[in-house]
Amino acid sequence: MSLSHARVASVDKICDATRPAWWIKFGGGAYRVNFDIHRAFGLWTWAMLLVFAWSGVGFNLDAVYRPTMKALFGFADLPAALPPRAETLEAPLLDWRAARAVGRRLLDERARREGFAVESEALLSFDRSRGVYTLVARSSPEIGANTRAMVVFDADSGALRAATWPGDSAERAGNSIGRWFARLHTASIFGLPMKILVCAMGFAICVLSVTGIYIWWKKRKARRFRKTHGASAGAALEATIAE
Repeated sequence: MSLSHARVASVDKICDATRPAWWIKFGGGAYRVNFDIHRAFGLWTWAMLLVFAWSGVGFNLDAVYRPTMKALFGFADLPAALPPRAETLEAPLLDWRAARAVGRRLLDERARREGFAVESEALLSFDRSRGVYTLVARSSPEIGANTRAMVVFDADSGALRAATWPGDSAERAGNSIGRWFARLHTASIFGLPMKILVCAMGFAICVLSVTGIYIWWKKRKARRFRKTHGASAGAALEATIAE
């Protein structure tokens, strides 16, 4: 056998060894089927699971998310770089309706100046520690390095404090990656197919949770049996379960 044929044969053996991990063998016992479902669902959906997991970190753990993105890709944390107030602002002079009107005006002014179009508003938030409102809007171009415009303004006076827009030179790769992850997480791009995929991912996560608990419970049962009846009996039980 030639060297090239030997390499092809070794690659085929590796593929044959790993291929079962991607499929579900329904002919085995309940534990085996459950384990195959858990493993196959995890392998087929791992990319979207990563998107959901990391975007979830971005939504809830900003203190972890921003430093990590900055270290890996670069991240322009313009709004977060605003200095905090000495005391939190609990009752701003601008209420939500007034803040929305001010944010719209600031976005329109920025759009005329920078040459982009505001398509729809996406988020209005209030930061008490810095005393600012943030209005985020979807903007043209729809697909690009930066597809959203944002204005940050004082919650009392309405004065503009910070802004980003499509093509803003302050943007970094981490901002773009994070924005794409967030839009994939919320199914705000690619229309109905993406919404269907996100629904399917919700089902997959439920399946992974249920099968994961079942696997843990069976392994826990085997460990307790081993402590009670000895290592050999526990190994025999685990082998029976895995069939």
